[in-house]
Amino acid sequence: LLEVLKTPGLAAPTRAAVFEALNEVGGSETLEFLNGSPETGDPLAGAARAAILRRLPGLAPEPQGARLRIEALGSLRIVGPEGEIPRTAWKSGRALSIFVYLAHAGKRGASKERLMDLFWSGEPSRRAERNFHPTLSYIRAALKDAAEHPAIQAENGVYRLHPELEIGLDTAEFESLTREAQSMAASPERTQKMRRALALYRGDFLAERSEFWSEELRAQFASRYEALPAQTAGAR
Repeated sequence: LLEVLKTPGLAAPTRAAVFEALNEVGGSETLEFLNGSPETGDPLAGAARAAILRRLPGLAPEPQGARLRIEALGSLRIVGPEGEIPRTAWKSGRALSIFVYLAHAGKRGASKERLMDLFWSGEPSRRAERNFHPTLSYIRAALKDAAEHPAIQAENGVYRLHPELEIGLDTAEFESLTREAQSMAASPERTQKMRRALALYRGDFLAERSEFWSEELRAQFASRYEALPAQTAGAR
């Protein structure tokens, strides 16, 4: 099947059929191919990679230098030391969204008012106030096995993830790779960085979640991604 994908000018229906088959039978060799070829930028390739990792989670790369990994480019996945943390562990989609938001906010964190404006917009203030701290407790509970300290801390009215909570972000890796590649002259190393960036981009930022705060980041990452194929071609 991989040899078929390498065929120049392969018809779109045939490519779609090949990727559909790889969803069911692909393994480590398929992942290696998808992570190191121009096919990584294809949405069908991203879907195949995700399907293979769901079937064979042992093939997923170990989080490097982090106890938690957030994969937010495409379908959202949170991976801890024992594997993917299931959605049910968060008790509410709002708790999961706040965690991802704070992870991307970094050291600057967010005030209670900001979090309530973003995640309880349009709800009665009393209800939002009543649900605020229980929702944060859901985050702490979901991450209790991945962190030695409570995942969220509040200081001077600002909520942040605990500084000792080691988190790897696919978005940060993607941005770092694209920035480094753009600053380099044409070379095999530059091409490799861009291909690694393409492999990370499984889809739009938080593709399955429609949230106001994510729109700017979604556009930012999409813009970087759209520039990659032309840059990769120019680096060969």
